[in-house]
Amino acid sequence: KLGTIADIEVKTAPPKLLERLTDALQLGDGTELLAISKEGHSKRAVARVLSDGAIAGNFFEQSIPDRPAMQWLRDELDRGLDPNLLVKRKDGKYEAILVTAFRAANADGVAALLEAGANPHAYQDLSFYPVQNPLFASPISALIDSNFTQEEKVRLARLMVENGIILPRAPQISSDSIFG
Repeated sequence: KLGTIADIEVKTAPPKLLERLTDALQLGDGTELLAISKEGHSKRAVARVLSDGAIAGNFFEQSIPDRPAMQWLRDELDRGLDPNLLVKRKDGKYEAILVTAFRAANADGVAALLEAGANPHAYQDLSFYPVQNPLFASPISALIDSNFTQEEKVRLARLMVENGIILPRAPQISSDSIFG
């Protein structure tokens, strides 16, 4: 069975490079990620490694205070990394990488993805269990309920609006509709 182009590129990438990339992503080590980028790598290899939800989750959780990691992410997005990349969660379902960054409360990661054109109504594969939290059915509600600081919430809300968030209209209520 033939694999996809991404599979072929990942399989032909030097194993040591993939191992270093995976380790650096899991640790959120921006300095190492920038060094790996200077050595050259396939954008498909980066996408392939980041599409693992555990790795992407660790990257966003561990890189919160790491400015070089966010610079690396911005550089990869500039090189063509899809800001709407689908990430496979532990339960086998998929969500957009924006959701992963949001869950990790990584405001700089969310901002980088939105600035690169991520859809503010990011994809989530929902199974409709009562415990599911469809973050991006109503991104502003999710943002309000998030662990971001007030300053981060304002910044991210502006980016969401710039990227085409759909804001529901509040129903017009008049005294006639209430009192008949």
